[in-house]
Amino acid sequence: MTGPKKDAVKELYEQGITNPNAIIAELRRKQPPEPKKSQLQNYLSHKKTLEGPKIISIGQFVKICNDYMEPTSIYNPFVVAKEFGNGDNAHGETFRFFISTQMLLRTQSNLVQADADATYKLLWEGK
Repeated sequence: MTGPKKDAVKELYEQGITNPNAIIAELRRKQPPEPKKSQLQNYLSHKKTLEGPKIISIGQFVKICNDYMEPTSIYNPFVVAKEFGNGDNAHGETFRFFISTQMLLRTQSNLVQADADATYKLLWEGK
């Protein structure tokens, strides 16, 4: 697969569309020349081999947290605290981590009231 086909597939892959059938459907919608499914599967397999998995284990995540425990500057994020459970509770294995910057923590110490928000889903876009 070469030229515009490859560029179009690469663009869709980087947008998070990784299923061959979904890519072909999107290419049909956009109207560029579509690649054969076998070409597409070969290209995606090669791309995934180069980039590695998008899913990481808890053990890998613990290592990453440990690597970022020390702040490098007042503006760079670092892991302030972390807790990794062993599945003793009703929800199975759990983990918690708190990321901040030194500047944010300094600002926070002067506040009377603070609001916080969290999300339930962690997306890994590892490099």
